[in-house]
Amino acid sequence: MLLYFVLCIVTIILSYLSYLLYLRSHELNDLRKYAANLESDLLQKQIKVEENAQFSNLSQDFALQNAVDPVTGLPSPQVFEDRAQQTLYLGKRFGKVFGIIFLDIHDFSTINKELGFEKGNHLLSEIGKKMHGCIRQIDTLSRYRDDIFLFLLPQLTQPETAAYVAQRVLAKLQDPFYIDEQLISIKASLGIAIFPGDGDNLNTLFDHANNALEQAKSSRGLQYHFYNSDIQKISQREMQISGCVNSENITENLVCYCSPQVNVTTNHIVGINMTAYIDDPILGLLTQSDYQHIAERENKMIIILEWLIKQAMVHVAEWQKQGVMPDRIVMPVSARQIQHKDFVESIANILSNAVFDPRLIAFEVAADSFADSASTLQESFLRLKHIGVQLAVGVSSLGHLALQKIMQLPLTYLKIDQRVVLYAENEVILSTLKGLTRSMDLFMVVEGVDAEGQKEMLQGLGFEVMQGKCFGELKTIQSFMH
Repeated sequence: MLLYFVLCIVTIILSYLSYLLYLRSHELNDLRKYAANLESDLLQKQIKVEENAQFSNLSQDFALQNAVDPVTGLPSPQVFEDRAQQTLYLGKRFGKVFGIIFLDIHDFSTINKELGFEKGNHLLSEIGKKMHGCIRQIDTLSRYRDDIFLFLLPQLTQPETAAYVAQRVLAKLQDPFYIDEQLISIKASLGIAIFPGDGDNLNTLFDHANNALEQAKSSRGLQYHFYNSDIQKISQREMQISGCVNSENITENLVCYCSPQVNVTTNHIVGINMTAYIDDPILGLLTQSDYQHIAERENKMIIILEWLIKQAMVHVAEWQKQGVMPDRIVMPVSARQIQHKDFVESIANILSNAVFDPRLIAFEVAADSFADSASTLQESFLRLKHIGVQLAVGVSSLGHLALQKIMQLPLTYLKIDQRVVLYAENEVILSTLKGLTRSMDLFMVVEGVDAEGQKEMLQGLGFEVMQGKCFGELKTIQSFMH
């Protein structure tokens, strides 16, 4: 009986163990299925990731193809139009001037047929590289189609500035190209449209630039053309003046004109204003205001100023003999000149060879040219003062004075612009300026005194030193001597 009971217990235990083994085998099967499913899911996700990466690379390649011209590596027309839209928006909002230029390579289809497609593309690429070296970082150059290129020139100081870009491009394209040891020469025409004068939207500006391009192509000997004929005339004159300024023999065409500064109390000449004019056989007599902005850009003003100082050296001895030796010989300079890194050193070298005391030289600077940055001139002014040069600032109104800045400069005198003298109601301004100079321990020179009534009015206000037609017309230095 006991044995039977034990056998029953053992049978129950074995049955239970079998059941447990059965359950564990099912769990293992479930785990295997789960693992297989998990592996399948991971594989699918990996496939998707790889597909997405391939799609992303394709998208980037597609975007790059849309952003860059495959032949020249220049920005695509889409990028050009996007930048042009941004420039148009800023131009309308802030009143900025910008230009659009269309450029066409003459007879490129013929050149392309002779060279072959591959060499033609190589030539276009080289053309793009040369032209890209002619523009600023803020400009955009793009190949529009075939042999048509577009330029976007934002933030132009004046419309005719676009002509300088056109000239640089044309000068670069005059140099021959070497394509696989084959010498190739090309010609091009450019059409220029300016915002806002030539249109207030891109379609109009593009159309007008294209029209100007057609005019340039049809005009023999004229390789760029503005849509606006007035700007075209101005730009042509600017180019002619630029030619005069950049001439190797510029000093041969310079003429020195003089006018006196007179102390009306003693009736003595106390100063002689010397200004350089350019006497061009085609353009005629060019004043400093005609050529200064170009000469400054080309760093030629120091050459002209050096020539003026040499003219003074030549005539000082004769002035002494005639008993008209002035207290100062006055020459106009600009804030941009004085701020040039080599200006003070150049003047010091020139005056080191002078036959007269450097303190005889006076430089006059228009306050309008540095009203916002006079503090940056202080170091240059101090260095010039150390050399011995007299310094003056010409002012046209209290609004241009920037008194807190000008009072920091080591000045000898202030000059009142003739615009102040023209109006009798400016007596209040004149009186204020007179008091200002007295407080600064300076004297004052008034220019543009062309009528006897003006002279009397200024004398009544206590001004002594004046210049203008009242004291004689502007004369060449040779005529002034007599």
